[in-house]
Amino acid sequence: MSTGNRGRIALAKCLLQAAGIPYAVLSDILQDLFGWGRIGTGFFPAIGPPEIRVGAEDVERAAELLADLRGPDPTRVPFYLRPLAALLLLFATAQIGIEMGTIISGFSAG
Repeated sequence: MSTGNRGRIALAKCLLQAAGIPYAVLSDILQDLFGWGRIGTGFFPAIGPPEIRVGAEDVERAAELLADLRGPDPTRVPFYLRPLAALLLLFATAQIGIEMGTIISGFSAG
């Protein structure tokens, strides 16, 4: 199972743990390691969404437990909107930088 929705990851971990199925969550810690982290997509695009893995002997049981979590992910930004989201984020960052520059120059002038 792979998703950028932190709630679904937490619920999947609880379900697997309650069933006694050993699991590993790949790429979860790396999500917030670089730059903007999970902003906009729910996961860091260069790394991809966190992924839950189980052993080969538990795949069928885990699939049954997690079947209800496989619906559409409400946090996922459609692919065609990602460039727009990136531009808006860049614009907001630039605007904050301009405002901070104005504030700092006001302090140094006075």
